[in-house]
Amino acid sequence: MKEKPFALISVYDKTGLEPLARALLPKYRILSTGGTGVFLANHGIPYLDVSTYTGSPELFHGRVKTLHPLIHGGILFKKEQENEAKDHGVQPIDLVVVNLYPFEKIVMERGSPREILEEIDIGGPTLLRAAAKNYHRVIVLSSPSQYQEFITRLHNSTLTESYRKTLALQAFTRVTDYDLWIERYFQNIESSLARPRIVPRTSLTLRYGENLHQKAKYITEYNDSPFLEQLHGKKVSLNNFLDFYTGVRVINEFSTPTVVLVKHTSPCGVATHSSLEKAWLLARDSDPIGAFGSAMVFNRKLTYDVALHMSKMFVDTVLAPDYTSEAFELLSKKKNIVLCKLTNSRLPDYELFSVPGGTLVQERDTGIPQKNELQVLVGNQLSDELYEQLLFAWKVV
Repeated sequence: MKEKPFALISVYDKTGLEPLARALLPKYRILSTGGTGVFLANHGIPYLDVSTYTGSPELFHGRVKTLHPLIHGGILFKKEQENEAKDHGVQPIDLVVVNLYPFEKIVMERGSPREILEEIDIGGPTLLRAAAKNYHRVIVLSSPSQYQEFITRLHNSTLTESYRKTLALQAFTRVTDYDLWIERYFQNIESSLARPRIVPRTSLTLRYGENLHQKAKYITEYNDSPFLEQLHGKKVSLNNFLDFYTGVRVINEFSTPTVVLVKHTSPCGVATHSSLEKAWLLARDSDPIGAFGSAMVFNRKLTYDVALHMSKMFVDTVLAPDYTSEAFELLSKKKNIVLCKLTNSRLPDYELFSVPGGTLVQERDTGIPQKNELQVLVGNQLSDELYEQLLFAWKVV
């Protein structure tokens, strides 16, 4: 009787692993390593330890576990190479289930350099790449989010080549994202001006670009989250996003309640005050004509008293950290008004400019002049009051 092929499981994230492993048992023998093997044993799921299979122990505190010809040969040989595999004692591994050490998480949590280096996965990406390369024969699962569909297809015998190819693409994408995080980390060690890369992990099609005939998308990078969530109104356009970004750049400069009115990517009214309502009135009155049809950006929850003022004029788009229920109900009565929630106000470390033949990159300007750094070339000494006014203007400009 022909032996069942192996399924190799080596995962950091154990989410959904038990039902997946149990679904595999009728058709696969399970190979596993370290912590994954302990998890399987604790749930009564039989498996063969990789070290037992290869005859090679885990080395260097687990740094070398799966880097062995019996493992990678079992993944990489093609169907027409079965006889060569048998000659060398290489058994087929037809399924690879791998997710990677949480390098991104440790970087975001600002772990120590030693901790960060230890989270650079070597064997995991190698297994994913090998399995994805041989997707005609090998199925690769790189995320727990894929398990349920796989289990359904396994039961229904619908593990088609198209499905395998989709999983291979997702594996290559995951490895690419992972490597870009590592590249970004090492660049930031060497230089504060890292070489930017855009990875289309999240892509939002916009209503249009700068003009109606131009297509546009909003693409997040490095698995970052979009900086806004649309709650109401017509679909946002590229111009809406640019106006919002202008507003966010300004409100990030202030800790007190602040309102920014933006027209064609330029602030036309800015005010900060202990009262959000007063700040809105001051911003509106600084340019009442420009305020008509502007984008309005807030750094505080939008309240009903402010919404009541806004309801009496034409407002195109609004961005705020949140809305009171009364304010949202009032403003959403306008069918086409765009109401968005600010979900991520962290500004990028760099700015990009597309030019023929490449891209210009510069660090974002975060400089704020201190009073003792300024020289008064004409007139009297700089009073504290005048300095505060100049500082406000500097932040806006």
